[in-house]
Amino acid sequence: MVTKDSKYLFLGSEKFKNLIKKEIMRTCLDDNDQYQIINKLDQSDIAYPWPNKSSDLRFINFSKENTSFIEDLALKICNELKTYPIFERTKNEIDQFYQSIYYILSISVDRFFYSKQLELSKKIILAPNIVKKKRPFSTIDINLIDSTDEFNSFMLIKCIKSLSLKNEIKFIEIKSPKFRILEGTSYKPKINTNILNRVTNLKRYINKITKIRKAREKIYLADNCLSFQEYIQYFGRYEFLDFDVAWSRLINEYNNDIGVCKEPFRGQTLDDSSELEMYLKDIINELLPFAFIKANKYIQDIVQKTDGSPILSCTAYFYNDCLNSVLGQRNGRKNYLIDHGGGCFAKTYYFGQFKYSKAICVSPSSIVSDKVHLNKPIYIRAVNPLINLDSLNKFFQYKIDIKRKNLFNKKPIALVVPKVLNYYNRQIVPGPMGYKEQLINFESTTRLIQKLLAKGYFVVLKTSGNFTQMIKESFAIYSNIYNKCYFLENSINLVDAFNLADIVFITYPCTTLAQAIYTKKLAVLATPIDLWLVNKNMYPLINNLIKVGAYINTSENIDFTILEYQEYKALFKTTIVRKYISMIYDLAFSYKQINSTKYISG
Repeated sequence: MVTKDSKYLFLGSEKFKNLIKKEIMRTCLDDNDQYQIINKLDQSDIAYPWPNKSSDLRFINFSKENTSFIEDLALKICNELKTYPIFERTKNEIDQFYQSIYYILSISVDRFFYSKQLELSKKIILAPNIVKKKRPFSTIDINLIDSTDEFNSFMLIKCIKSLSLKNEIKFIEIKSPKFRILEGTSYKPKINTNILNRVTNLKRYINKITKIRKAREKIYLADNCLSFQEYIQYFGRYEFLDFDVAWSRLINEYNNDIGVCKEPFRGQTLDDSSELEMYLKDIINELLPFAFIKANKYIQDIVQKTDGSPILSCTAYFYNDCLNSVLGQRNGRKNYLIDHGGGCFAKTYYFGQFKYSKAICVSPSSIVSDKVHLNKPIYIRAVNPLINLDSLNKFFQYKIDIKRKNLFNKKPIALVVPKVLNYYNRQIVPGPMGYKEQLINFESTTRLIQKLLAKGYFVVLKTSGNFTQMIKESFAIYSNIYNKCYFLENSINLVDAFNLADIVFITYPCTTLAQAIYTKKLAVLATPIDLWLVNKNMYPLINNLIKVGAYINTSENIDFTILEYQEYKALFKTTIVRKYISMIYDLAFSYKQINSTKYISG
């Protein structure tokens, strides 16, 4: 927290504070009490300062080593939920409940841990007027609202009210206009009345072709989870699952409810004598998504249709409550959850889902789970992306533009892939997602880019997410550095971005690194290694590559060195580096040693 040692603390950001002041002035011009509130707001510290340098923050991040507490609690809650009458069909509680429960627990524990560091006993709390009448509709709705001012103020208010039951905390609720949250949903029923939509809906025609096959011979796809190669290889055998009807009925039921009451989550696994667990019991009842609770009765036709056949998913099992309900009512051995390739570097993995899942985890790595399918992974996004005309078009535009800008100086082109910044602490995961950690990570990337520019590289940037306002503001702080870089749009895929560069510098040991290794790209991992929980099997190899100079530890207390492009080329051709890279490849893509390339038998 950044502080000016005021006796007032506003539960939000500077931006949100200014918005509230503006709304008060607009609606309460003649109210003296409100002018007093504006004065208090002017004097107040803010709970969420951004952007700042990491050295300005006194906040200590929740230890990633303690995530086992959240995993264990999520498992207990999954087991408890399975016994509730509304979930009577549940056979596979991990794939049905774990993602949503872990996500709710992780953001809730994170906000609780954060609020405990705000010196609440010394402050008078100024709380915005946040109104929540309904529970969130779906898990993805929580994910989308998680980075907003309103939701984070709501979460801090819930934390502090819980803490105030045992501690004396002075609280002032600001009588400003109401900020309503979680009253709608990001899901919209898809009604294909447009003739063009009906004609171009390839999934619809593919599904018609597969009608001639018996159900047990089909592969059901929950999303675009095959590579282009496998779409051709298995043509006529797969069918896309259509959840539109289920979502439409759920949305209608949700919209017709005046207010969604709390479900009676009993919380038998939670200890009411613990202020944290008492708070978590309350927040789970507040945030269990409507679709999470109600999907059962709307997906039975899909459960019956897919019985005995495999279901594949590469992304939807992260957020699709209807799909997770289907997976939870099936034999887990017929559920295939597909890894993108980067999990093999992480000590903790996908919030524990793959560790505990009853599903078959189709992964390039055999070191992250004992349930990995041993044949060739069916989905390698880096090598076989579905045809992406937008990316292909951008690739040629960028190639011409970069050549034109680099025509006279002929600098080696270095692609840097930085980690995306989030406004607030997000899920507790292996990487630096804590509030202060993100800034440290961003600053290490900035030092890397500064050294690359000084070494004579033409630096091209490709972020792993959209350019949010916070990312733009963070770039603006170091505009003297980032104004010298060339930015790629998010629409260009990583493989095309790789092909624009002579050398790639990757700032985090996850999927992007796996993709670069798989595509045999000259790629340097340049990351603050102390911020990441690296898998114990991978760590020695990464550490050895750092020692020989092929990889870089960009931690804040290390004055690292950048080599010339030709030096990196020569170094990556040496026997020792090739040996280490090959060992990483074998660990990440263990199917290399397997002769069979067939995915599903029969």
